[in-house]
Amino acid sequence: MEKTMEIRQIKMASCRQDVIISGELSSGNFQYESSIVINTSDLNRLINLLQKGNPSDEISAMFTSTDFYDWTEYVLNTNSLDNKTILLRDLTEFKSLRRICA
Repeated sequence: MEKTMEIRQIKMASCRQDVIISGELSSGNFQYESSIVINTSDLNRLINLLQKGNPSDEISAMFTSTDFYDWTEYVLNTNSLDNKTILLRDLTEFKSLRRICA
């Protein structure tokens, strides 16, 4: 039984090395809201996973930004994507350290 995550939002800040992936984790009959933290160096791999499932969308262009005094926050809301579910195994294969938060 494969564990999956339906990604709802990807958020990061220019002053941090962490990328927060929020969504719904599913394993069999269990579904729950959760967040996974990956390093910014793995963000491109995550975008490639989403791009592969949504070839008609330009994922990297969908990020919005909000400027604050000395940093910028970048957010991708996946509401408009047709395929926003990825295998959790694909995220865990990233080489950088990651944290799963429930």
